[in-house]
Amino acid sequence: VEEFLEFFSVTVAERTQVGQRQAVEENENFAYAYRSSNNLCAVVITDREYPGRVALGLAAKMIDEYTKVHDDRFIESATGKTGFVVLK
Repeated sequence: VEEFLEFFSVTVAERTQVGQRQAVEENENFAYAYRSSNNLCAVVITDREYPGRVALGLAAKMIDEYTKVHDDRFIESATGKTGFVVLK
């Protein structure tokens, strides 16, 4: 299950354009993704019952919190996926 969720979230993140918010359904799971103007992308995976608006709001909040912790140089130099320990 963990491998599927990671693959699903990475795939959705890669396909989300700057400034875009999207929802992608796979089986009974939804991935809500938001890619900010500084090219950070947050993905929230939920079940069918969870409100999409709330999930996208959470994704935006995650990006806001991440940018408070990491400066622009760090964000610009980052490649690929990165964890956010505060959320774990």
